[in-house]
Amino acid sequence: MKDEQVQLAEDWWGLDELESGRPEWEVVEHLLPAGWEQASRDCRAMVYSHGSITSASVLLRVLLIHLLDGCSLRETAVRAREGGLADVSDVALLKRLRSSGEWFRWMSQAMIERLAGSARPVLAGRALKLIDASVVSEPGATGSTWRLHYALDLSTLQCEQAHVTPISVGEGLARFEVSPGDVLMGDRGLAHRQGVRHVLDHGGDVILRMSTLTLPLEKLQEQAQALDLLPRLRRLRVGQVQGWPAQLRDAQGIIPVQVCALKKSARQTRITLEKLHRTAKRKGRKLRPRTLEMAGYVVVVSTYAMQRKP
Repeated sequence: MKDEQVQLAEDWWGLDELESGRPEWEVVEHLLPAGWEQASRDCRAMVYSHGSITSASVLLRVLLIHLLDGCSLRETAVRAREGGLADVSDVALLKRLRSSGEWFRWMSQAMIERLAGSARPVLAGRALKLIDASVVSEPGATGSTWRLHYALDLSTLQCEQAHVTPISVGEGLARFEVSPGDVLMGDRGLAHRQGVRHVLDHGGDVILRMSTLTLPLEKLQEQAQALDLLPRLRRLRVGQVQGWPAQLRDAQGIIPVQVCALKKSARQTRITLEKLHRTAKRKGRKLRPRTLEMAGYVVVVSTYAMQRKP
């Protein structure tokens, strides 16, 4: 029988439906609720049939440039035209935006209902909380001023906790309240033993992107013997998911964990490497060979499957 933690990873990454290297917009469409294109007509988002925006897909892509990238309507129109999406004016975009409110509400509600019906059963009824942080700048500031830390309930897509700190304060799970049974999911910035211990002490579990620097792994039940993941990762095929038991060690003792890894496609690896090189250049850092090789994999560490009793 397939290991439960590995099956969980395959469910979340959608490996049975999303092949490696699929274009980004197709991935976005895969995540949208069934019937989203028909809903654009039912909700009258496509009421303006004239112009070059002739499909729900094009309309959504153009509006997301404005809504997600924070571009003005004029800049959005320029980007849409230069990107070959649509030749539309900022005034026409404003009309489209005003007519799309009900459509966005419908998609959001449908996604919430789908998550409510799928996320909890996967985690045996436990609440899955997404934890992240973002930098915020005051108007006129020349740099980041504040850091916003927040917790999102995946079953409702609602923010449950939010904390604002100076930019000098880093990310950490320890600042969040944890209820028994909560499962907190986060990226590498939250992968610290202190935060993992905080969650466990309050009856929760974690699923975190792996950081070899802040979460040094040991072989399970060994006397402080390091676990080198790379030899195991190198045996994976593209799209394959594999899991291994391991442990973390802190001042309070041993924390059993499960490690799950996915081998990326060549294209996905190249995108990650390009991002790493840009970041390293901006910060004046030199990338280590190990960091470059790890870019070819998605690795998560979790206490979820290890803490439950049979």
